[in-house]
Amino acid sequence: MSYSVPILLIAFNRPDHTSRVLDALRLLQPQALFVAADGPRQGHPTDAIRCAAVRRIISEQIDWPCRIHTRFSPVNLGCRKGIEQAIDWFFTEVDEGVILEDDVLPSQDFFWYCEELLERYRFDQRVGSISGNCFMPKGVSLRESYCFSAYSHSWGWATWRRAWSCYDKGMANWVVFRDQGWLDLIVGKQAAVHWRPLIDQVHQGIVEAWDLIWLYSCWKSGFLTCIPSVELVENIGFGIEATHTIDEETPLRPIGALVRPLVHPLVMQPRRDFDAYLMSAHNQRSWLKRLVLKFKKARRLLRHGLGRA
Repeated sequence: MSYSVPILLIAFNRPDHTSRVLDALRLLQPQALFVAADGPRQGHPTDAIRCAAVRRIISEQIDWPCRIHTRFSPVNLGCRKGIEQAIDWFFTEVDEGVILEDDVLPSQDFFWYCEELLERYRFDQRVGSISGNCFMPKGVSLRESYCFSAYSHSWGWATWRRAWSCYDKGMANWVVFRDQGWLDLIVGKQAAVHWRPLIDQVHQGIVEAWDLIWLYSCWKSGFLTCIPSVELVENIGFGIEATHTIDEETPLRPIGALVRPLVHPLVMQPRRDFDAYLMSAHNQRSWLKRLVLKFKKARRLLRHGLGRA
């Protein structure tokens, strides 16, 4: 097998996770692979060893014929700038591609699904990204192979240079966007109550989260995201060592299989019922559990220097 769509793999200090993702890529054998690896953090003595192990695995496990491009940072850029700069670099070289982080384990169906939709919506300005996550409730299924969402899930995704060019690092006009009620119109008043303070914290520099900036950028640009009818990736990064996903259990359903040929949606509008379910699931998660896990994570990081900044 050989895969023609360029792939970007973003890594840091988790050699075991990186190795598992590369095993999945070996089955696919992409023709062009871009790898961006962040550097060790100051004050975290194990980072240098772990980052070096990741880079050694990258050099040893990419053993199929492909064009390899690497961007290894000598210093730690963090989980916002590191990812922003990696994707910027990727799209200076390619027009479209698949983006994976080192804790996202994709199925093989994920890749052909991305390939087909990248081609189908290549010039369609209404579509901003293609996600491998569905977050759909158990027992609910789609007649189509995918639907559209107002939310840009990014645990395994694909996009185009034309869409990423709308990524707004400075979050220009967020305050105007917020105060004029655009968020209420796009996701609904109840969901806006959830997202408004989160994006405010990113805008104010309190939270470092590139994916929330991308979410805002997609809203501002009017982008839809393609959401598959089954899960096409597994997030293996949940737990105490994670940066943001510190809950012990992933919210994703088990990986499923897509049937060819894809059945495309008849209407290009976000599925409000599934988007509403996503918000309901967010709100039902225990804030007390998050607080306890956050404390445990902070204590463990002090002892061992694990995870991202």
